[in-house]
Amino acid sequence: MFTHSLNRFMKNSDCPVVVHCIHPGVIYTDLYRYVWWAKFLGPLFFQKPEIGAEVAVYAALSANLETDGGKYIEEYSEVQSSKYSQDQEYQSRLWNETWKILQPWLDEVDDIPSDLSE
Repeated sequence: MFTHSLNRFMKNSDCPVVVHCIHPGVIYTDLYRYVWWAKFLGPLFFQKPEIGAEVAVYAALSANLETDGGKYIEEYSEVQSSKYSQDQEYQSRLWNETWKILQPWLDEVDDIPSDLSE
């Protein structure tokens, strides 16, 4: 949801950056070290960390994703994100609430645009 808003913001600010959301799948990392069943099933069913990294590199370097941002990338392909994530009212609410929460830290930064609206 935030990906759509951030991508619009970057586009409106003439910044030559596109924003995508990636989901590389379930990756077997140390995050699962305290999940007892993951020790047994993780190596069989979860992806290796290298695969997760490849998905991020694919999203960053793919010529297909250079111009049109706001995509949801699952493994190595673009998939449709949920209808909820595409709702512009919810996107705007999340965007505005995020900036409200971040405001105490943004006040300390000099080069943040004064108009953070989409």
